[in-house]
Amino acid sequence: MADRENNRVQIFKQDGQFVTQWSDTNRPSSLFVDGRGNIIVGEMGYNKASMYSAGAIPGGRELYPRVSVRTPEGEIITSWGGTEMCAPGNFWAPHSICVDSHEDLYVGEVTKTTGAPPDCHSVQKFVKKR
Repeated sequence: MADRENNRVQIFKQDGQFVTQWSDTNRPSSLFVDGRGNIIVGEMGYNKASMYSAGAIPGGRELYPRVSVRTPEGEIITSWGGTEMCAPGNFWAPHSICVDSHEDLYVGEVTKTTGAPPDCHSVQKFVKKR
């Protein structure tokens, strides 16, 4: 479960039993478990340009939105995103993640109501290297 406002991902068994939590995420807003059991996390980060600008940034250090791919234990396999949030491959506000039958990744973002420039992407596709 992505718990955005508490900066954590919580893992439960199907019967609802708590397993563990990861507290090294930056406002996680979406999760997807791929066919290999890896967990893909959309993280909104903390930055002045996005909708979080109304609140204080914890620690005063901006963290930009990213997508991370993690093992079932929470280890980061890879992550990407950057300061130019509307640049291809970076993120403004990742809110939905899906993987298709070819293992290509789709990330849907909330941009129209969060202060993003009008030409900022709302959906990106990342093709798996074959």
